[in-house]
Amino acid sequence: MSSTATPGPSDTVWPIGIDFGGTGIKAAPVDLVSGEFAQPRQRIDTPKPATPDAVAQVMRRLVDAFPDSTGPIGVCAPAVVRRGVCSSPRPTSTRRGSGVDADALLTERLERPVHVLNDADAAGYAELQYAPRRAAPGWSSSPRSAPASAARSSTTAASSPTPSSATSRSTATTPRAARPPARASARACRGRSGGERLTTYYRTAGEAVLPRPLRRRRRRVEEQREVLPPRARRDRDDPRDPAQLRRHRRGRRPVAPGLRAPHTIADGSVPAARPLALSTRTRLAPDATAQPPTPHAGAVPASRHASAAAGGPGAGAPARRAAPRPNVMVVMLDDMRFDELRFLPRTRAFVQDRGLTFTNGYSPYPLCCPARSSFLLGEYAHNHGVLYHEAPYGFGAIDDHRTIATSLSRAGYRTAMVGKYLNRYGLQPSKVTGRSSYTYVPNGWTDWMAGLDGKPQNHGAYPGSTYDYFHLNQNINGRPTSFPGRYSSDVIADEAAGLVGEYAAARPAKPWFMWLTPVAPHHGGPVEPDDPPTYVGPRGRTQDFVTPARPDWVKGRFDRQVPRGLGEPAHGAAEADLSDKPRLYRRQPEAGPVEKRELRDTERQRAEALYAWDRAFGRVIDRLRSTRQLGRTVVVFTSDNGYYNGEHRQRLGKIKPHEPVIRVPLLVAGPGIPHGVRHTPVTTFDLTATVLDLAGARRPTSRPMDGESKLDVLHGPDRGWTYPMLTEGLLTGIRRQGHGFTGGLNEVGIDTGRYKYVRYATGEKELYDLRTDPLELTSRIGDPAYADVQGDLDRMWREYKDCVGAACRAPMPRRYRLSVAELAAQHAYATTRLRQYYGGR
Repeated sequence: MSSTATPGPSDTVWPIGIDFGGTGIKAAPVDLVSGEFAQPRQRIDTPKPATPDAVAQVMRRLVDAFPDSTGPIGVCAPAVVRRGVCSSPRPTSTRRGSGVDADALLTERLERPVHVLNDADAAGYAELQYAPRRAAPGWSSSPRSAPASAARSSTTAASSPTPSSATSRSTATTPRAARPPARASARACRGRSGGERLTTYYRTAGEAVLPRPLRRRRRRVEEQREVLPPRARRDRDDPRDPAQLRRHRRGRRPVAPGLRAPHTIADGSVPAARPLALSTRTRLAPDATAQPPTPHAGAVPASRHASAAAGGPGAGAPARRAAPRPNVMVVMLDDMRFDELRFLPRTRAFVQDRGLTFTNGYSPYPLCCPARSSFLLGEYAHNHGVLYHEAPYGFGAIDDHRTIATSLSRAGYRTAMVGKYLNRYGLQPSKVTGRSSYTYVPNGWTDWMAGLDGKPQNHGAYPGSTYDYFHLNQNINGRPTSFPGRYSSDVIADEAAGLVGEYAAARPAKPWFMWLTPVAPHHGGPVEPDDPPTYVGPRGRTQDFVTPARPDWVKGRFDRQVPRGLGEPAHGAAEADLSDKPRLYRRQPEAGPVEKRELRDTERQRAEALYAWDRAFGRVIDRLRSTRQLGRTVVVFTSDNGYYNGEHRQRLGKIKPHEPVIRVPLLVAGPGIPHGVRHTPVTTFDLTATVLDLAGARRPTSRPMDGESKLDVLHGPDRGWTYPMLTEGLLTGIRRQGHGFTGGLNEVGIDTGRYKYVRYATGEKELYDLRTDPLELTSRIGDPAYADVQGDLDRMWREYKDCVGAACRAPMPRRYRLSVAELAAQHAYATTRLRQYYGGR
């Protein structure tokens, strides 16, 4: 859950200014508001050459000098500070002069973003990266991402007919009243990630493009970092823009994507606004700020995957030249919580800082096998029938002869599965063939590199399997292959990077889809000496604290950042009163000091496994960049489900319906996708419909899909919460059926965004008002003030619990629908409460 920090004593200070000299390193923090070196002046001189270790040491000392500041670290020569941005007279000194790649240094050694600021960045982005104290004439701040102070002035700003300049050079010819303020807003620069501080601006229609020298310099900077296509293919940046093609044929360089002037669209009108989303860290992909594209020839309207939609993006518009279909990479981690993104600096830099962050990503059935089956088929678990991860369910319960892969393959995509597939794959027979799945490859996959849970005759813990981090066993295109001694995250990342290069060189050229599924941070072997031991409590009660294995180089990395379990408050009980909860929770005692220590150690190891994957994932992104595919690849990052870490006295685990378990991280970046935040709810099977819409593919089976395509949200405005979401589970602690349950599932809830109503087969119920109680500490069952709400939700529960297709997306009563503004306010309050109760996040 992304959040807005409360400004601390050092939040206006951004540790910045590292000068790589031939004989040493000089560093000093700079106050972004005043543009001057902070006092007391923490100047650090080192006699060492500018080696990576030396640079990391200096950065660490800067961070330690400002313990209350959580902002990023800027890397540049501190000679010039202009408009809140450090500018270097040697723009490539951090790359060629010293031989040090500052971006990699951060992701290797620090836990927050490094922004490499040089002269080209400062000239092109100086007045665009932070929200001004008040909007200047000719500019308006987007209320979706701007701070409140900027949003309040947006109306006045937008009404001014005088556009301001977009660069520091052009301010010389702009009237003083029309220039953006020279100083950045402290409120906008407070301790958040670089992507979250970004404010999107809208240029008024008809404004001239940036000066030609700046366009050329911006183009050179982008090409040096291998984000944009080579010159021979620049005319493909926007095949719908005839003016760009004419400029290329005449030998003129097209305007850099995201900076071209508004053009007349097919019906002769001029769009009223064009977004500019620029930041020091973000490097725009081709056409990254264009209007939502019209689907390519043969594209499937959104209504094929969601009956609630009248059509796909651009439905009803005049026919235009087909846009190239993007590559799609879905990275789905295993058991990662929504608040563990802090341990993934590369993912934040490559995905979050380039694209959209969804604050309401959900896994309706928070268990590996049912959740992944929902992604493959686009359905709730009660429709696809995979209700658990062990027999009689698991891999053997899914009919996977038609999945998202077969749909994309028929649409002309290459498809690849790399990593973990489904629980018990390799052990249970295939439902499709009735034979062993050890060499089974499902239909539709061009390349198949799936982890095997072990040989059918093997028994014991992780005998060379998906869950053995140092002895991965895979089925690679029908041939079992073992990797003893290699860390599984490295194996999976290298396989993905190899396929990216192979697909880039393949002829005929085709778009591709990749489902990349590392096992981190799911627990797995081998057992390590520092693993938390089994806890034996009073009366012989035992509790296992299972953890993932990690490579030695990452051990201890997050000992300072993780002082306790993420679900344990700094003081007091996790939840002192459980009298309002079902018996399943009430029988669990409060964790004592030993268990709290083991919860802390468990989270530290999870963080280390996540970081190890993140470093490996950087190689996949590097391969996308080196093969010049990053600019035409949509990258989706998520998890199959969340995980308890002490909340509601639950030591570990999932399946249950609370927020730490059903909530998952969700980031999307790629061509045509702007930078920002979206509050639209998105489920695991909504991703299925969205990917199919991106590719112009049909649904996998003849059965209707339960998910709804969110393609319009990726390219356009945010949407509210208009229909309920189910939560589902098969809990082993509940043995009997009844009270509306007829078999299979024994826990089903309904979530309207504000209210969550859960019923169990025991007859017990829970009701939470997430607007006032986002931590779900007090159930409102039996509260007279919520009697009407409970009655309405009970009727809706009976109506939706067995829904199929469009019935799952039927609008709920108007009083229960939430607007985007209400969702944003609720998210902000939930973030505040999480910090107050559990400490800094």
